[in-house]
Amino acid sequence: MKMATKKPHKIIEDVEHKHCGKCDSWLTLEQFSYSSKAWDNLNNHCKACKKRVKDQWYADNAEHSRAYAVQYRVANPDKIKSYNDSWLAANPDYHSARYVANKDEITLRNRLWVEANEEKHLAYNRAYTRQWRKDNPSRVKLQKHTRRQREFSATAVLTEQERAETLAHLNTIAEDTCFFCDQITDPMHVEHLTPLSRGGTNHSWNLVMSCQPCNNTKYTKTAEEFIGSDMQVCEI
Repeated sequence: MKMATKKPHKIIEDVEHKHCGKCDSWLTLEQFSYSSKAWDNLNNHCKACKKRVKDQWYADNAEHSRAYAVQYRVANPDKIKSYNDSWLAANPDYHSARYVANKDEITLRNRLWVEANEEKHLAYNRAYTRQWRKDNPSRVKLQKHTRRQREFSATAVLTEQERAETLAHLNTIAEDTCFFCDQITDPMHVEHLTPLSRGGTNHSWNLVMSCQPCNNTKYTKTAEEFIGSDMQVCEI
């Protein structure tokens, strides 16, 4: 086994440098990673050289690397979760900053995935919603109470004639396509153009039919805000 030659550090322009045995360059100590086996506790190859070697190895052994990664994740889910949780705790702004910097790319990638995996997406959403409701009973109760208050307030401002007009309007639009994207899903939803939370009412002119994706994505936006911002996300 060939032993690495011990090469003393060198002072260049008043800064301590170390020789990289890979690229044959003298570099500052910060450009070398820690190694407990080295005489100076610094690796004999600089970080850049080690990265090039590592990247080349992964490129030459791509299938093996992917198979090993999958096998490791399956065998060590707790270890991976612990590492991810620790890293995110130390970098709390990572996801928000990454989303802001790559919003269009992430939105497009998510949209294409949903289109290609519609059943899986719906199944995941249903399972997530059931689990969330199970884990947050007090918040579910508060949401229902708040919704009932809004509906009561919105309905209370209607006269008997306006209520009759609203019911007739709902019967008329029951078979309509989505007001926003002109598509049909199962189920369809009655949507408030101006949400109850934003001061909307149950008057007939404020009610339209909406497909489920548009209904979910619109959330508490007004119709104008939704059409002007997120319509591209909701195409079926």
